[in-house]
Amino acid sequence: MLRIALAAALLLAAPAAAETFAGPFPAKLVRVIDGDTVRVAIRMWFRQSVLEDVRLAGIDAPETGKRARCPAEAEAAERARRRLAELLPAGAQVEVWNVRRERYGRALGMVLIQGVSVGETLQREGLVRPYGGGRRGGWC
Repeated sequence: MLRIALAAALLLAAPAAAETFAGPFPAKLVRVIDGDTVRVAIRMWFRQSVLEDVRLAGIDAPETGKRARCPAEAEAAERARRRLAELLPAGAQVEVWNVRRERYGRALGMVLIQGVSVGETLQREGLVRPYGGGRRGGWC
């Protein structure tokens, strides 16, 4: 009986892996981390907000720094990061939609400013690639 109660409690306490929160969630941009990740303060309740790193859903940006596999990838990563920072200046009011945890535990969602998806903008401009999961292509 105790084992059943303990198992039930664990099942109820664990969040579903595929759980998605539709939003929109109002947020304030704190900083751009790289070409596909931003840190935002998501307003949860009146004067309460939560800092969260959000990876932009549906895109893959080149890797930065030591994670870049070649100089061309590092340069492309810097271009994507700079453009994302232009689209989302510090303090910008954004909306976060369709938020879920991805397999590494990071938040994954769409980030919009004035109704426009920044991920789709970066993709249209050729700075990132579409990404739906699985193995990523190289940038070198």
